[in-house]
Amino acid sequence: MTFDWADLLTLAKRLQEEGTRNKSEAALRSAVSRAYFCAFCHARNFARDRQRFVPSYSVDDHAAVRRHFRDRMQAPVAAKLDNLRQWRDSCDYNDYVANLEDMCNEAMGEADRVLYILR
Repeated sequence: MTFDWADLLTLAKRLQEEGTRNKSEAALRSAVSRAYFCAFCHARNFARDRQRFVPSYSVDDHAAVRRHFRDRMQAPVAAKLDNLRQWRDSCDYNDYVANLEDMCNEAMGEADRVLYILR
């Protein structure tokens, strides 16, 4: 059975709720990360299945998918993936993340919009 990457956004929203309710930085950081991977993998598979994108299934795909959507005049998708990637990197690598709750809210919205555009 094929995994539905949109399920990661459901998980991300649960983590966001927990993080907000319990003031859990770990939950909020994880929510941002899951939102990114939801949008990225959904976009990668959309491009693969409908636009002849050939993924390498490696770290190189992160930039290649964004470039693919820019080249196809779908810059809003690429821009949202850019935002999500930057936020994910910040949450996954930095000791301090400013305005984490706001970032998490934005990440959920951006991931939702990627799924909506590529429905």
